[in-house]
Amino acid sequence: MLRSNLEINDNGFVFSHDLGTTFTTNRTGVEILKLLQYGLDRDKIKANITTMFGITETEFEKDYQDFLVQLKSLKLLI
Repeated sequence: MLRSNLEINDNGFVFSHDLGTTFTTNRTGVEILKLLQYGLDRDKIKANITTMFGITETEFEKDYQDFLVQLKSLKLLI
């Protein structure tokens, strides 16, 4: 579950109010974060991202896993 008080800028700037941390991400990361905020599950996120960016499911799986690892290391997933 994604922290509830994240601010996500369309330019990729992300701020966590409770942690006081910031980071930047690319357009795909922004979309994934927004979809996580809406509470979508992995399959719905995959459908959205593969359609939006024209990538394969294999590419999505690798990139999604890498992104989740980054979010966990930043303590943005709880």
